[in-house]
Parts: sequence; C-alpha cells; structure tokens
Amino acid sequence: MKMSITNGDIFDYIEQNRDVIRFILLFIGFCTVFYLLFYRFMDYFSFLEDITASVLGFLLSLSGMDVTVNGNNVTLDGLGLRIIDECTAIFGAIVYLSCILAYPTNP
Repeated sequence: MKMSITNGDIFDYIEQNRDVIRFILLFIGFCTVFYLLFYRFMDYFSFLEDITASVLGFLLSLSGMDVTVNGNNVTLDGLGLRIIDECTAIFGAIVYLSCILAYPTNP
C-alpha cells in the first residue's frame, strides 16, 4: 500500500510543529555562534584549563597522592596528564545556554 503525501500535508505538519522547529533552528544557531566565538577567542579561555588542572591536583592531593600541577599539566606518579578544552565545562555551558535562549517563552 503506497501512501501519498501532498504539499498540504507537509505544510500542515510544519504549522502544527512550528514551535518545535523554531526551537531546533534557534538552538542550532545559538550553538554555532557560541562555538565560533569560543574558537575565535580560544586563547582568552585558556585559564579554564589551568583552573581545572588546579582543582584536579587539589582533589588528588586530598586522597594522599603525590601530584604536581604546572599550568594545564598534571603529573601523578610519573603519569602526565594535559587538561584540554574538552575537560572544561565550556562546551556543556554552550549547549545549556543555547537551550535556555532558544526555549520559547510567552511574552
């Protein structure tokens, strides 16, 4: 059995789901803008890597481990770790902020 979908059906579907489609498009747009801004000004956010490394070093030292922190590098019993952008919360914050800004509200 073959189903026939007309242009009217598609336009009706779009009209019924207008808010959802608007949210998705705004969400993708906000994420894109924020990611582009982040990558354009990435050098200004490098302090987040250092803070993350310091917090990690502090928490590991609380457990009695011998930890050395130098910038965004953490050395633990001969194991060297480098904190990168993905270890910070910036990407999660971008997704969360984009979702909040794209969510429809009533005026």
